[in-house]
Amino acid sequence: MYSQPGIVGSLLAFIFVAWAVSLYFAVKSRQHNPEPTWLTYVALMVGVAAISGTACGLTNFEKWAKPYYEIQDLKVLRNVDPSTARGQNMMDAGLIFFADGSALDGTRSWHFKHRTLYCVAPVIANGSAPASTSYDFWAVGTDCCSVASSDFRCGAWNMPHEGVGTIRILDEDATMYYRLAVQQAETLYDLVATHPIFVTLDTDPLREVGLWSQKAFKNYLFFSMAAFVVSLFCIAVASCKFAFIGRGESYAEIDFYNDPDWKSVGYKKSTTGYGSF
Repeated sequence: MYSQPGIVGSLLAFIFVAWAVSLYFAVKSRQHNPEPTWLTYVALMVGVAAISGTACGLTNFEKWAKPYYEIQDLKVLRNVDPSTARGQNMMDAGLIFFADGSALDGTRSWHFKHRTLYCVAPVIANGSAPASTSYDFWAVGTDCCSVASSDFRCGAWNMPHEGVGTIRILDEDATMYYRLAVQQAETLYDLVATHPIFVTLDTDPLREVGLWSQKAFKNYLFFSMAAFVVSLFCIAVASCKFAFIGRGESYAEIDFYNDPDWKSVGYKKSTTGYGSF
């Protein structure tokens, strides 16, 4: 899905076309036979599998697998000095380890609220303003700061800041709101952020990114096993249901062999027995 989405799109199209074909044959079969058949069951289950499988797969990909592959495609930068480094030169960075002496400037943190509270705080070196005059590195998080004052408590905000490890935020929807928070901080604190880079603080960013891949695979196994169990249960129920079709009491007492007209006239149950109608 990440490297060749066209192949995945073609495969999904084939699955839904197969569902449409099974649905067509199921409808045609019901026109001649009012009783449910295995064609009806197949059409129903293929549709459920196609829709739920696609939804689960895309959700798992967007939340866990895609961020992992995006970070893997970028560089790991070490010993970055936030005082002299420029954000525009870090566009290929995925993981950033700041130089010793780097820390959060909690006195210049701020936020932007849009349903969720988007919090930002600049990363500085040696407690002083950047030599480049631009605050280009911002630690971020959601719902982890005060709306009334500079109070940033996102991620590993209280960890020792020597060699701080960070994971870059690549989600375009989130970065849009973080950028708005930075713009408000620029106005409030009279600072400049020419090309802000948004990161989350983590005690072990390499391990954290690796966990994303493990989570995606575990979700895949869980969804697959859940689909197997549900399919097994449904086919067992359908088998039991189909096994009793045509085994009603009325049919058991009809003398099919001695009455050649039973197919055309039919039978009904009365208080005295069965008679033609």
